[in-house]
Amino acid sequence: MINKTRRRKLKKVLKHSFIADVLKKLNDDNVFNKKGEPFSKMYISLVFNGKNENIDIELAIMEVYNLRLEQQKMYVEKRKQLEK
Repeated sequence: MINKTRRRKLKKVLKHSFIADVLKKLNDDNVFNKKGEPFSKMYISLVFNGKNENIDIELAIMEVYNLRLEQQKMYVEKRKQLEK
């Protein structure tokens, strides 16, 4: 379950519009709800905010977090190179 402290840390990197990336990750991994349909954006938001618990969605959120963190690091490195 995503608690308040972890959610704050995630928000600093994920910022906004991360739900679409999480949904795409879940669909690419063939992770669906009980009815075999893609999860709704609202449900993903509820899991992120700690209202519901779903391990698959939490793992997808963490993967998107790690991907964006790497992208930010690469951006900072490239920016430093340009400033030289």
